[in-house]
Amino acid sequence: MKKIGEVASTFNVSCRTLRYYEEIGLLSSIRHEESQYRYYDRASLKRLEEILFLKGLGLSMKEIVAVFSTGSMEKLKTILIDRVKALFYQQNSVKRERDRIEKLLMRLDSEEHAALSDIVSDRKEESGVESHTSSIEEVMKMAEFRKGLDVRIIKLKSCRVAYYRAVGKSPEHDALRVMEEWASKEGLLDLWSTRNFGFNNPSPSVGSEEYGYEVWLTVPQETEPSELVGTKDFSGGLYAVINTGLHNIGENWRSLSEWIKESRDYECGSHQCLEEITSPDWFNESNVQLDLYFPVIRTGA
Repeated sequence: MKKIGEVASTFNVSCRTLRYYEEIGLLSSIRHEESQYRYYDRASLKRLEEILFLKGLGLSMKEIVAVFSTGSMEKLKTILIDRVKALFYQQNSVKRERDRIEKLLMRLDSEEHAALSDIVSDRKEESGVESHTSSIEEVMKMAEFRKGLDVRIIKLKSCRVAYYRAVGKSPEHDALRVMEEWASKEGLLDLWSTRNFGFNNPSPSVGSEEYGYEVWLTVPQETEPSELVGTKDFSGGLYAVINTGLHNIGENWRSLSEWIKESRDYECGSHQCLEEITSPDWFNESNVQLDLYFPVIRTGA
């Protein structure tokens, strides 16, 4: 039997991801009557290995749920066949894109004064406007596929925030609940400018189920703190940002970090990492959407 923190560390996933798997019926845990700690037995650990194996093959959570809910290897086979077809299409699309770029490079090498407008015009004559448009869309899709992440670079301006920090086994929920109740009383939830950010404080540690989570809500400058909710100024900064669901938030944080390490234009900044809830329902864990904000600075700045 292993605690949730040990399992998260062993399998390199977040505690929130494990709780999400339980919520959608993929995984089960055993609760200790006194401490209410979550424990996972061998069967659950084996199931988690299977879930992560299927995720590694590129299956969506919807497809993984379908595999386990039917218990049919035929269902898995069908999904894998569809996955192979999709990969084959992507492979062919990459080849077509590479061929177009190689032809363009050959033309640029052979024509000393080649103009981009002439090249685009010739392309229209060759393939027609409709075909040309779809080919551009295909190139954009494959560029996203090649990079693996749809990363946006965003400048957050300085602002005033209300903040509240909770510590426990589910501090995100606890902190959000307090902030929602306070913001509702203050009439802040109806303001178009209100944004909801959060971050681990402190982060989870091996061997402990408890950690901290701090929630920020952007507020007008004149907002006064309460006994529970404080206010402070945030200086802002430059961020690399991607969208994620809750079930793969840990994986996407790691992917975003790797993207920045490989970037020639940006490097890690020292300002605060943030998670922004972008969906209207803060507490619907199965559908909640977040933007992950990784602090960056321009290389050489």
